[in-house]
Amino acid sequence: MKFGTRLSFILILVGFLPLLIGGFFLLYFFEGCLKETTYNNLEKINKITSLRIENFINQSIVSSSLLNQNETLISKESSVEEIENEINRISNYYQVFFQDITSLDNEGKVVASTSKRSYGRWETNPWFMKAKATKEIVISDMYVVSNPEDPMMAVFVPNIDEEGQIASFTVVQINMEPLFRDLNFKVGIGGMAIILNERGDIIFHQDKKNLFTKISESYPLDQNALIKKGNLTFDFQEQNLVASFKIIESDVFDMGWQLIIVQPEGEAFGFLRKMAINYGLLVVIFLFPIILISFIISRKVVRPLKNLSITSKRVARGDFKARAVLYTKDEFGELADNFNKMTDDLGKAKQTMQEERDVLEIKVNARTKELNEMNEKLEQEVGNRTEQIQKKLVELEKMSKLMVGRELKMIELKKELQEKEGEIERLRGKNSL
Repeated sequence: MKFGTRLSFILILVGFLPLLIGGFFLLYFFEGCLKETTYNNLEKINKITSLRIENFINQSIVSSSLLNQNETLISKESSVEEIENEINRISNYYQVFFQDITSLDNEGKVVASTSKRSYGRWETNPWFMKAKATKEIVISDMYVVSNPEDPMMAVFVPNIDEEGQIASFTVVQINMEPLFRDLNFKVGIGGMAIILNERGDIIFHQDKKNLFTKISESYPLDQNALIKKGNLTFDFQEQNLVASFKIIESDVFDMGWQLIIVQPEGEAFGFLRKMAINYGLLVVIFLFPIILISFIISRKVVRPLKNLSITSKRVARGDFKARAVLYTKDEFGELADNFNKMTDDLGKAKQTMQEERDVLEIKVNARTKELNEMNEKLEQEVGNRTEQIQKKLVELEKMSKLMVGRELKMIELKKELQEKEGEIERLRGKNSL
């Protein structure tokens, strides 16, 4: 990768990184603030709503519990007409809380009722049987009778006589419509309140088709029942929700209900997503000037370097007349000026070296000529001397051969002399005999 490309990339990175890092920390900060604000708002709504529910249920239960002190309802001497008139009077007085009041005997058979609708066989009702066994007020869970979109809740009040025995029962069906009307609010556009029973059944939802259906498995029902309140996210009907939950409880009401204030995650954090998109567009907008400025700066830096590189190649080939162009008066201009001075010095040095080489070459040629002449004289003298030596060697060879012949002759003469002396000795020996 060329220096200009690397420099452009570095400049773009240096200009682009602060935008990315700043945007990351900005979005991270806003995300934390937005989540905290969202959950705080959901918690406040949950707190206010749970107080409304608790107050409504407490008042309904307290009002129901007062019925076991009504002399007409607990007296065995009261006629059916008197009981019916009394429960109608009470129903009219407490019409905000009571939807229906039914008087039962101690076996669970209907004595009188303010409503003509049938609510089933009370004697087999589990909450009735519990109230009969414990002799205490029992609150039912939410249930429906005929209309699935009309859930109800009943309070079973045992009427105890002077002997401590159950004389009768008063069953009060709570009018849930005022409460549900108060719960029918929106949090933002798609947020709402949801109430679950301890089994995870939805007992309140603004969309009534969801009543008595199960909450999604992603909702930690048992865990939330232990920690009582908190914040979470979960999936419901293919939608991600942020939520604040709280267990609804009081001294007279402990059904394990969970109130959940939910809001779609996309709606709750939509501002953050819009902010991220807008910031991304801003980064893209700023990216083009950054690239342009980086290209200009890179070109401004690379141009004198490129000119210096071309000039240095010409100098390397021996062209000491090449000069770098002075584009600016900054460090690059100073570098080009120093390079030109260096080139001048190299040219002068080359010229000096050339002159010295020419002088040296003349001296070498003269000395070579002198050495050649001396060499010729030496060769001539050596030739003459060699010829004289060869003549002397021939003479020595002849003398050597002559001396060798004389020695051989002397040896032969000595040998003949010795032979003669031997013969003389033999002759002398014979003469002496």
